[in-house]
Amino acid sequence: PYMHNLAAYVEETLTVPLGSATLQLMAGLRAEKTFIKNTQYENTSSLSPRFNLKFRINDRLTVRGGWGITEKLPSFNILYPDPLYRDIQVFGASYANNRSVYVYHTTPYSIAYNDNLRWMRNRNIEVGVDLTLGGTRISVAGYFNKTKYPYRLNTTY
Repeated sequence: PYMHNLAAYVEETLTVPLGSATLQLMAGLRAEKTFIKNTQYENTSSLSPRFNLKFRINDRLTVRGGWGITEKLPSFNILYPDPLYRDIQVFGASYANNRSVYVYHTTPYSIAYNDNLRWMRNRNIEVGVDLTLGGTRISVAGYFNKTKYPYRLNTTY
């Protein structure tokens, strides 16, 4: 099996002077298409937008913020599960001279196709302030990240 990614990214920056201050707006979009030979999953493409804003009030103070969404495809072993094997002990005995015997039943299994699988999506928001005082630059940032549809493997016996 194979898996190839094709991605394109476009970004535009707009800078607007506002007297002695400057407002900078950046917008970007990443488009991604994953080619997976013989996959059962039909939608293997995603769009990830990003926006950033930077307001430079003066040479010492800047306020900035950003927002973006990132979609991630599942890993290769989810899309192409290899058969795995589970060994279950069905009998065990110990006898003289510290000898033992064990009997195992080997069962093959694989990760099942999940027709409800959705691509994992992260939403990121960040706000920050940059301040320069006497040659020292101080940056403070806060962020919020939320993941929708995280990938999890569940074992069912």
